[in-house]
Formats: sequence, C-alpha cells, structure tokens
Amino acid sequence: MNQNTQNAVLIFTFSPVQGFIEASRRTRDFFTGSYILSWLTFKVMYRLTKEHGINPDDFIYPVLKSQPLYHLFKNESDIDIESLAIANFPNRFVLKVDYDKGKELITQLKDMFREEWKEIANSIFDKFLKDVAMKKRLIEHEIHEDELWDQFELQVENYFTPFISLVKIEGIKEKFMSLFDSSKELKEILKKQGDVSYGYAYDLAERVLGSRKTFRPYKGLIDAFKYKDDKGREILPDGCSVCGERKALAIDWTKLKDNYDFQGDELCGVCLVKRYGYTYFTAELKNKLEKAGISKQRIRMELLGDDILDVDEKEVPNAFKNFPSTREIAGISFKKIVFEKWDKLVEQQLDRYIKSSNRLFREVLNLEKQYKPYRNGSKEADEKLLYLSKLKSFLESKTYPIRFFKYEDIGSSKWIFSTRDAQLFHLEEWKNAIKYLGKLGFKADNEDWKAFFEGPIFKYDENAELKHENSYFAIFYADGDHMGKWLGLKQEIRGEPLTEKFHKGFSQEISKYALIDVPQVVEKEHPGKLVYAGGDDVFAFVHPWDVISILNKLRKKFESRLDKFPTVEGKQPSMSAGVVIGHAKAPLKRLIKNVRKAEKKAKDDFGRSAFVIRVVVRSGSTWDFGGKWEYCYNGKKFDTAEEFNKTIKLLMDDGECIERVKCNLSSNFIYDVRDMLETFEPAEFDEDALRIFESLFKRAFRRKFRCSGNKDENKRALESAINNYLDFIKAMIHTHIEEARKNDSEVNENEIRYKAVENFANMFYVARFIAKEVKI
Repeated sequence: MNQNTQNAVLIFTFSPVQGFIEASRRTRDFFTGSYILSWLTFKVMYRLTKEHGINPDDFIYPVLKSQPLYHLFKNESDIDIESLAIANFPNRFVLKVDYDKGKELITQLKDMFREEWKEIANSIFDKFLKDVAMKKRLIEHEIHEDELWDQFELQVENYFTPFISLVKIEGIKEKFMSLFDSSKELKEILKKQGDVSYGYAYDLAERVLGSRKTFRPYKGLIDAFKYKDDKGREILPDGCSVCGERKALAIDWTKLKDNYDFQGDELCGVCLVKRYGYTYFTAELKNKLEKAGISKQRIRMELLGDDILDVDEKEVPNAFKNFPSTREIAGISFKKIVFEKWDKLVEQQLDRYIKSSNRLFREVLNLEKQYKPYRNGSKEADEKLLYLSKLKSFLESKTYPIRFFKYEDIGSSKWIFSTRDAQLFHLEEWKNAIKYLGKLGFKADNEDWKAFFEGPIFKYDENAELKHENSYFAIFYADGDHMGKWLGLKQEIRGEPLTEKFHKGFSQEISKYALIDVPQVVEKEHPGKLVYAGGDDVFAFVHPWDVISILNKLRKKFESRLDKFPTVEGKQPSMSAGVVIGHAKAPLKRLIKNVRKAEKKAKDDFGRSAFVIRVVVRSGSTWDFGGKWEYCYNGKKFDTAEEFNKTIKLLMDDGECIERVKCNLSSNFIYDVRDMLETFEPAEFDEDALRIFESLFKRAFRRKFRCSGNKDENKRALESAINNYLDFIKAMIHTHIEEARKNDSEVNENEIRYKAVENFANMFYVARFIAKEVKI
C-alpha cells in the first residue's frame, strides 16, 4: 500500500476480557483464557497482512514484527520456541490505514474476529466430542449431538463483541475544534499539540471507541437443553461450576469424574473452550513449527512435549496441557533448593521415592480396573474407588518444568524430578496418601514402594534435611501508570507533541519490556511462571518469597525503558502492582479477583508508583500492606520493598543483621502495635498523637527486640532499628500529605497520618504471616 494514502487511524478491540480470564478454577484455565485473547488479536492482525495487503509496519501498537508468533507464521525457524507459550498480545491494536480502505475493513474485521473465535471454539468442541464424549458415551444419539452443538453455539457464538473506531487524519484539527468549545483546556491542547494531526486523530479515535464500548446490547440466552440420565429421566443441567454465568452443557458430567481434565466440574461452552483449549494450541503450533522446518525433537523438548497419559520416566510435559498447578508454584522454591543441593543430596533418595511413586501409580490403575465394574453396586467398591481416585490424582501429577529447569542442562534424575508436581513431595499431601494406602491394604514393608512410605524428606549432610511444607503461592498483576496520559493530548507526562513517530517508539519499548525484560526476570532470574505479558500488563505466578524482589526489578526495567522519552518536569514513568498470597487449595477465581483489587488499591490509596500485597488466609479474611516504591524524608530515601523484606527477616527464626548483629523481633509484637492504634481516633490523629504513638512504639519494640551481640552492639542495633522505622513512618506521612495538597485545597492531615500508621502496622501483620506461614 502506498505510504502516502495512510490517512486514518483505526483502533480495534473486543470484550469481555477480565470476566473471561477471571472465571478460572485451575491455573490452566487462567493461562488458556489469556492465551485465547492474545491469539485472537494476533490472528486478526496477521490476516490483515495476508489477506488485505496491510504492511506490518503500519501497526502502531502492538509491534507485530517483534512477535515470535508472527515470525512462526512466516515460516521462519530462527525463533525462541519457548516464548510461544506466553500470551503477548493485548486485546487491541492501533493501525494507520487509508481511510477508504479502513471503511471497507470495518465489517471485514468484525467477520474475521468472529471467524477466528468460531474456529477455536468449534475445533475444541469437536475434539471434545470425539475424544471424550463419544468414548464415555455421553452422547445418546445423533439428535442429542445436534442439540449439544446448538447449545454450545448458543453460548459461545456471540460471547465476544468487537469494537472499531476509524478517524480520518486530514482536516482533523478543525474537526476536533468544532467538537469542543473554546475552553481553556482546548486552548492548552492546541498550544501544545500544534499542527501535528496524528495526535488529534488518535485522541478522537480513542474517544469514539470508548463511547461505543459503553453501549453493549443485552443478549439473553434461552437455554432449556436437557439430557437423559441412566434411568431415562430428563435432566436440566445446573449452572456452570466455573463461571456460574451459563448453564452447563447438557451431558452427564458425573461420568467424567475420573477424567483429569474435567473431574469435579460441569462446564458451559465458554469454560469448556478454556479447559480443553490446550488441544487446539498444541495441534496448531505443532503444525506451524514443523512447517517452519523445526525438528520434532526441538518442538518436543522446548514446548509441546508428549501426550502420554501413563507414567513414563522419559515424558516431556506439554507447555499448554501441563501448566503448573498452584501446588507446584508453592513448591517451586523447594525444587530450586533441591537443584542447588543436588550434588550433596544422595540421589538414590529421590530416585527411590519417585520410582516407588510410579510403581504405586501402576498398582492404583490395576486396582481401579478391578473395582470399577462394581461401582454403585458395592459399598466397599465405592469406598475403594474414592481412595484410589485421590491417590491417582496425587501420584500422576506432572507439570511443565518452570523455565528455571532447562532440560538440555540436566541429567536423567533431575529430568524426572523436574517433571513431578511439587505436591508429590509435600509432607501434608504425602501423609494423606499414606492414610489412603493404609485403608486400601498397602503395607509399608513392601520393598516395591518402601521408599515412598519412608517419605520425601531428603538429607544432604549429616545435620541438614530438605522437606517441602509450603502451601502458599503468590499471584501478581502489574501495569504501567497513566498509560492513557502518556498518549494523551494534554501532555501531562509526555514532554512533546503526540506524533506517529513517538507512538511507534513508545510501543517498541513497551514490546521490548514484555518480550525481553519480563520473561528474563520472572522465568530466568527467578523460578516463576508467566500467564500474560502484553504491553505494560503482566500477570504471573511466583513463590511468595520472590514476589517483591521480582516486582522491584520489573518496575525498574519498565521505568528504564520509558526514561528515554522526554517528560514534563516532575513526571516520571512508573508502574503499580497488586499481589495476593493465598493457599494452594483456595478458590483460584477468588484470589484472581483479589489481585485486581490489590492493584486498584495501590493506585487509588497510594497515588500510583506503588504496590499492595494482600494475604488471603484460608478463612477468607485479608490483610493488606502497601505503599509507594520509594519514600523520601529529610534527605533519606526508603525503598519500601526492602523495608518490608527486612521486616520479614526480622520476624523469622534466623533473624536479620542490623549493625552487624543478628537480631530478632518477637512475632507477638504485632498485637502490641494493634493495641496502640486502638487508643487513637483517625480524625484526631494530629502531630501530638503521632508523638505519643512513637513513644509507645519505642517501648513495645524494646521489650520484643532481641540481639546476639554484646551490650553496646545490641544497644546500637536497637536504636538503629527504631529510628529507621520511625523515619519510615514520617516519610510515608510526609509524602502522602504533600501529594494530597497538590490535588486538593482541603486536606485532612489527621486521617492521612492515621492511615499511614495503620498501614505501617499492617506491614508487621503481613510480614509475620510470610515469615511464619510461608515455607520453602
């Protein structure tokens, strides 16, 4: 296409997004949901280049040419295969296009999007019918199959809604002025933006898109599909057990309780697509990779693995099917330490334990075959099958090794260990398994599985042992602050007019951050697992001990990427994040919602460039601590993440070094801080009240603080710790009062002081939880 004819800005997006990915019961649902959104955006962009002659360079955001998927679809073999398993595309794109061509594309874009969604959904459902429903005899007859297709299409076909805006660049300044009155704000915009038409066109396109998204016609579903049970009775399905928004598909889901993909769930069409979506992406990427001339060995080792259901010591898990479970994330620090101590570990301990597990698994499968014919007819058989099902779920657990474990760098024993889900080594899970084995009549003195009965506690020297007891994991969501203002006409952050060149350069840096920096930090420098890294947004699962360090690195890399662009004086690029630490058995959907809330709280309560870490205990109650990444007071700079980490160490048994002395703080100190706060009212927390709090804090801290040095060393360490904490409080108060004054003429300083001190107290609650409850 002639460069000179590109006289319009087109923006494409679709929804829902958040509701689609949050309706997840398993980590794989969450990942696959994100991947589907990313795939849909990519396929529409790619088809524009193939079918409509759009130059890849005409995409302003995201940068298509930087994406591994694009190069794979171009049949290029020099790509990072592992990166294909990361959702990298946002649910939108910005394109510069010829205006007349753009008008033609509007309908075609919507059709392309719906075709791609239909292709994904129908392919997955067709495979489900052939591979699962037919084999389990869930389909009674051809009419039932047709009705199932009707129900599936009813639920899936119009689930997503695409939105498009197209604005012509020529004459846009005059049009922009005619749409807005000659206000002071408009005059300021015109003065800063000048005659650069691209900025006006982009701004107006965003406004048009936003207005269109506010109107979403209600599409009611009359879903009265039924199925017949074994007794011939017509059954109306319950609601979907994952999203609860639609009816479950009209099949007898109880027949799938032994199927790992569906056990315990009754799914609607949309949630079925996410649950079984790995089959589609495995097939699609396998075909594309082979077509690009990439060897089957590389494909197998780096991405798609094997599709073997039985235990096989040589199995390589599939990156889409075997997405790490919450238990695997909780145990990843344990696995990392096993790798680090490998030379000191007696390898036979691991080999014997895993081989015993494999033999037990085969025995469980044999027993299942014996008891299944008597199901629902024998109380003993039903009881045995219940225990066998629990054991099977425990013993068969395999995972995609988080990228910290590189197959090509490890021997066979490490290979086997890395593919086993960490729950196989968790002491609580193992004790339950032993209990089930006892009820099934297994004896601990049987040589075939004796090592399993002895337990997964591994010695690596005479006095040290390694055991996995952690049940908590972390999820974080991070995104850039004020991204709309970076690309807005008012130049509230950006220090130059909004031009096409700036927008492209900005997009390129954001793409480098998502494609290079984020995987490097999350999956190479730390043993984490990315769910999504598209533009400035990042979702990932990590171990709780790593999460703050990871976020601190990411925000510095994000800021570094955008530092090269000129900004308004006093404005800098920044990132905010929400973190949730939850139990591996907690409902994932609830934890994901809490992550969003934590991220929103970071921006709302702390004015962005901040984080909030939320602990969700098993009872459902929560504790939050957060703040800006950095505070300053009297020339002293505080890194909030470092202060938080030091507090965690201080509350741990090993303690923290202060002034070269090992120190500890009693864990019940948090109750003293809570009691102090209860004596004050937020509205009356003036400077005098703050001084009283400081005195109470000093007295309580001295009583609960212990050091291992001599008298003088201990005194120095104590005073250093107290002064640092009190200065940290003052830094938080000072910063938030100053920010409030900038934004509001009337500032309630007393409430700001109280909230800062309350947040400071919460730091000890959250830190103690991590110090005492989170293990390796």
